[in-house]
Amino acid sequence: MKKIVFMLTRPVFWNIYNNLYKKFEENPEYEPVVFLCGETINHIWAIYKDEIPQEKLTKKKMHQLTHDFEPSIQFAKDNNLNYVSGYNQETEEWVELKNINPDLVIYCDPYDGYYLQEDWQPQNASRVYKTAYIHYCYLLVHTMEFYKKPIFTKAWKVFIETDAHTKIAEEELGITVSNFVNLGYPKFDDYYFKETNFAENLRKYDTAKFEKLYIYAPHWTVSPKTDRGIGWYGNFNNIYKEILELIKENKKYFWIFKPHPLLYPQLAHNYGRERADKIFNLFRNLENVEFYEGHDYVNLFKLSDGLLLDSNSFIAEYMPSGKSIVFLQKKGDLKLNQVGEEIIESCYKVDVGSDIRLQIHETLFRRDDYKYKERMQMVEKYMMLNKKLRPTDRIYEYILKEL
Repeated sequence: MKKIVFMLTRPVFWNIYNNLYKKFEENPEYEPVVFLCGETINHIWAIYKDEIPQEKLTKKKMHQLTHDFEPSIQFAKDNNLNYVSGYNQETEEWVELKNINPDLVIYCDPYDGYYLQEDWQPQNASRVYKTAYIHYCYLLVHTMEFYKKPIFTKAWKVFIETDAHTKIAEEELGITVSNFVNLGYPKFDDYYFKETNFAENLRKYDTAKFEKLYIYAPHWTVSPKTDRGIGWYGNFNNIYKEILELIKENKKYFWIFKPHPLLYPQLAHNYGRERADKIFNLFRNLENVEFYEGHDYVNLFKLSDGLLLDSNSFIAEYMPSGKSIVFLQKKGDLKLNQVGEEIIESCYKVDVGSDIRLQIHETLFRRDDYKYKERMQMVEKYMMLNKKLRPTDRIYEYILKEL
């Protein structure tokens, strides 16, 4: 029996793996294993680093500060996953990949720094095992040497979003890549199915009470400084009060507050946990807002009527829904790759330096979605590349054939 190991650093990334795991689980010739790497909490570490004397920072203490296994373990149990925790809390020892003896190790996170143990790291594991990579987000932002991460040249296969992304990688690496395979992006899988009763998963949402459902998805790259530059394009800390006023003024609309998982830690790092809690609770306490922390956000997208965001990957992930997209932009702070530049032109844009509420009324709330056809052209070109087979099905069949 061949073992397929899925390296998981954060439960939120499971929607990349979910359907592929199920396919292997149904095949008696394969054993899928979810290897829990421990959720990195570097932002929390930054909060506490000055509170603990240096002489007490043992390796065990560093582990406790920088990685948290409990959420991942609970997630795996709740979803009946066949899992291995990368840290044995009883023996206080790390689990090595060689103890599992995988036939294929799949990554969705390219950053070696997220994998505490050396033999887990993509660049090292690729020397011993066949490895594959599926990107955790649909990359629209300028890579800033992203493709120079070791996994992209060392992996057996890189399941890339589009052929255009392959060309971007080749330009960055200065070589012709032979291990990139374009079979589609797995997060688009759920667009291949009809809508379920997803609204039942929302505690506060009443379809009879509200006319529309909108999503507000702020990114985590916020800073009290104004000169962080490219890559720090989040606006939440500067505009959340205006967004709250907009929500209060339009009580006939229901809102899903879907912040990036790292937004709260970043706010706590910037301003302290007390203020971060206070800000988030302003959204939680509104009658027409629900704070959604689930992972099934494609079905949430299909249920909604529009998306307000400053997070780039969600632009592509939301676009097949056909609904309006409004991007909150800071001038000069978001640098996109060639695919991103083309896709974002089919979205509405709001300049956060001007009257935000007026612009949202003129874009997100408008009846005439004049950019709809343009967005659907982008979907045909870059997203729904095969209308008959889900991306996961294509990746699964490829692995069965080539492994």
